[in-house]
Amino acid sequence: MRNRRLAHVAGPSGSGKTAFIEHLLEADLGIVTCVRGVQESGLHKVQESRPAKDGELRRYARAGAITSIRYLFGKPDGDEFFVSNVMQEYSEAVVIEGDCPIEWGTDLPVFVAPVPAAGRRLLSRTGSSPATGSGDAAWDEILRALESPEGIIRLFKAQLGLPGLAGVIKNREQVEAIRESKKEQIERERSKRPSRQQQNKKKTWSLAEPYRGIQHARLVIVNVRSAAERKRGEKLLEDIGRLRSDEEVFRDVVGSRGSRTRITAVAADLSNPEDPGLKKAVARVRRALQDQSV
Repeated sequence: MRNRRLAHVAGPSGSGKTAFIEHLLEADLGIVTCVRGVQESGLHKVQESRPAKDGELRRYARAGAITSIRYLFGKPDGDEFFVSNVMQEYSEAVVIEGDCPIEWGTDLPVFVAPVPAAGRRLLSRTGSSPATGSGDAAWDEILRALESPEGIIRLFKAQLGLPGLAGVIKNREQVEAIRESKKEQIERERSKRPSRQQQNKKKTWSLAEPYRGIQHARLVIVNVRSAAERKRGEKLLEDIGRLRSDEEVFRDVVGSRGSRTRITAVAADLSNPEDPGLKKAVARVRRALQDQSV
């Protein structure tokens, strides 16, 4: 078996994955095979093709890939991938973009992330807050008050315009109607509230939809396309750091069996070859693909 190192570049559509791979290919990584992975549910047989009109494949070739291919698969299967036709061709490293055809074992998982829209964050909490019981206590107090004339006077004197206990007794039917109405109102309000079990459900951290999979990356490039996006990109970098540093976030998002390896995260303008963040990211990939100790 040929000894080649693999990098997998993931991220949502339009985030800049292909642009980053172009920079990698132009950075003299050696002889590189590029694979565009596409997972299709229900596909029983792997399909390898080189469509002439495939834009990503043409960009790989122009940037210097020795071989580039579109690889369609149903389920990730490392054994099947490593004996595929493309993997029989000679190269020194393999870069996979898009869906990954192997379950595990890439030497460097990379995620190219877009800058979130204004007001959006990478992480959010879901679930109900712990119950305080304050609402139940207030309702119980009202119900207790309804059981005595004095309590009724206190609660409804202004509403009924009654002068006191004598007025309550004289208008007994009106008082009883209000009492029953109030009880029904309280019971309706109580029925709308979640159960104590639901209230006590612990809040958990989750990822915003465009960033699914970022928790498994060891290199994240936040594609900052303009100066206006730079500040939001820096905020995203802070949240990415929490994936490893915050115990609750790590437990809920990464999982107890997830990697504790620190994430290298940079903000970079992928349209600018001189961007310092881009240079740092390319150097990180070069180490992973060329240094056998990484």
